[in-house]
Amino acid sequence: MVLVEEYIPGRSMESHLTDESSPVSDATCHVILLVVCNALRYLHSLRPTVAHGDLKPSNIILEHGCLRARLIDFGLSRIQDHWSRPLGGTLSYMAPEVVVGLAAGRQGGGLHLGPTTPSSEGGEGDSVASNSSFCQSDMFSYGRLAFFVATRRHPLMVWTKAAILEAYREGGMPELD
Repeated sequence: MVLVEEYIPGRSMESHLTDESSPVSDATCHVILLVVCNALRYLHSLRPTVAHGDLKPSNIILEHGCLRARLIDFGLSRIQDHWSRPLGGTLSYMAPEVVVGLAAGRQGGGLHLGPTTPSSEGGEGDSVASNSSFCQSDMFSYGRLAFFVATRRHPLMVWTKAAILEAYREGGMPELD
């Protein structure tokens, strides 16, 4: 099998928005968020439904020159059906129900979700995320993405993995930094 992908000349949203030498206007940030929202709407409107599963600033490329946003890295995406594997992702962008579900699906080995740093990838568990939270988890991640766009900071960066998991298990929500 050969996989051919389009080359997109540009940088990740993460590197572009944190680069102080090339500021991005609020209006452009709003357009970028609308484009990402439209991409998610498209994925979620497909039948069967597709969830991206790892929405974060480093998985959005902004093309050089026009700053057109492109959603990339569908490695953790899932098609919603009764055989769906669990969603995964990057801890600081994952929905609480996904984190708790992954933790519950691990037996003996503990939870391995990777570090909370934005460039890390999360792990997968053995349990299936409920159908009701399948695409909603992408929308939760979108909210965290909007937080990053507004503040230029990744959410929950001062929290440890254990503290995040404990808060989620107790039905709480860690405060955004």
